[in-house]
Amino acid sequence: MSEFRSTLLGNFIRKILTAAGCDVKSINYLGDWGIQFAILAAHWQTLKDRPRGRQWSMMSTRSKVEFLTRSYVDANSKMESSANFKERVHKLYREMETLYVAPASEQCESLKLYVVFIPRTPWEYIHQ
Repeated sequence: MSEFRSTLLGNFIRKILTAAGCDVKSINYLGDWGIQFAILAAHWQTLKDRPRGRQWSMMSTRSKVEFLTRSYVDANSKMESSANFKERVHKLYREMETLYVAPASEQCESLKLYVVFIPRTPWEYIHQ
């Protein structure tokens, strides 16, 4: 609840400052999903049999969630067993954090995947 409360307060303050004529730059921080996503994105780059393009777009939401869940479990196993993979994940996370506020043309490929993988909140996936 505390993260949601901070988001609401931040949005409230942004609206007040904008209404007062201030130039406000609003950033939605990667937050709790950031490192988990970096783990998945680093693993995704190594998958030879991952669904691509049309194959991904034709998959049902359930199939996508199941595939991503299996991939995430595999990626976490790699995190525990490979220091190189763990280092790559943390490097990717730092890159994503830095580029999250950059213009879309400068964003890294993994951050662009974030938009593809997380088009909805977990709540929307569960209740779809």
